[in-house]
Amino acid sequence: MSRNMFFKITRNINSWSPVQRALLTKQNMVSKDVYTAYQDYLPKLVDNVLSHKRFQELPEIIARIKRFSEYNIIDGKQLRGLLTLFTYETLNKPDPISDKLWEDVFKLAWAIEMLQAVYIVSDDVEDDAVTRRGKKCWHLLCDVGLLVINDTSLFRSFIHEILRQNFANEPHYSQIINLFNEIFLITSMGQHLDSMLNYLKKPDGFNEENYRKMSIYKTSHYTFRFPILLALIHSQKGTKDSYQYIDNICDEIGINLQMQNDFMDCFVDENSMGKTGSDIQNGKLTWLAVEALKRCNSAQRKEFESCYGNQDPVYVERVRNLYKELNLPQVYRQLEKIRYEKILKQINDLPQGTVPSPEIFLKALDLVYNKTQIINCS
Repeated sequence: MSRNMFFKITRNINSWSPVQRALLTKQNMVSKDVYTAYQDYLPKLVDNVLSHKRFQELPEIIARIKRFSEYNIIDGKQLRGLLTLFTYETLNKPDPISDKLWEDVFKLAWAIEMLQAVYIVSDDVEDDAVTRRGKKCWHLLCDVGLLVINDTSLFRSFIHEILRQNFANEPHYSQIINLFNEIFLITSMGQHLDSMLNYLKKPDGFNEENYRKMSIYKTSHYTFRFPILLALIHSQKGTKDSYQYIDNICDEIGINLQMQNDFMDCFVDENSMGKTGSDIQNGKLTWLAVEALKRCNSAQRKEFESCYGNQDPVYVERVRNLYKELNLPQVYRQLEKIRYEKILKQINDLPQGTVPSPEIFLKALDLVYNKTQIINCS
């Protein structure tokens, strides 16, 4: 990154939110210079795309897209975008990366974060969530409500406009578009499984097989496989075997992340999470629920069945106490360690010269285990 570019953008650090500043101190994915440039690039990217003539006659649309972006992206943990940057930089070592190439990668990384925003806003509606990242959910704002349906549709289309304006002339444009469309489809399928595999609707669906399937479709693909593949496509560094390595390892890391999300939804307080836990109230298919049903005696199962999926805080606390009675926090910690070591061995056993390199997969695995620290400062 050039000296001029760095000094040009660091002038805006004083205007960053507390979350952005906290993330700067916690992140170890890329250098401080690159991270700062990446953070300050988002408003520039949005403004540039919205300056196109198709938007100019509709100032209210310009304002809506900007506001959606500011409200639902900036204060996020940005794990997916940062993994994109890290992967791209690692793939291109030891060659230097020009300012122009960094800007291209910033565009792709922010497009991934925008996709994340579309899904979390939709997810909050489905879950009747109240808070996200320590503030009121988008759909609960006084001028949003049911307009959230069009807002998410508009913003999803805006992502494609970013890609069209910036990459249409690139030789790998069709690969980028196809990957985004594939991830939209796969993640939507995962969201459907998450919504439909509800205990009150399908109690027999609470099993390890369905949990694994839901976790891979809902979490693994767009959190880990997507950023790595996107950087691979833009770098044009992939081999025939790359995709299989990515699928095999990212599936397992994504399951770990989903397990962690389930655990934190139940046992980490709202101030640390930045959002209200709702899995028990909504009868969600979670690792905790699957494990509880495997371990319950008849009396405990009756307790679970009478309380799970009930919005009453008394019933929610009874389920949480049942989890504790079954020692699930301890079971989770043990399984987390076992799965971590298994994935670590899977990475270390990769053939020499693998693309992507083991370093990239190790960083993705590391993201899961550093997530708690990031959440505590957001």
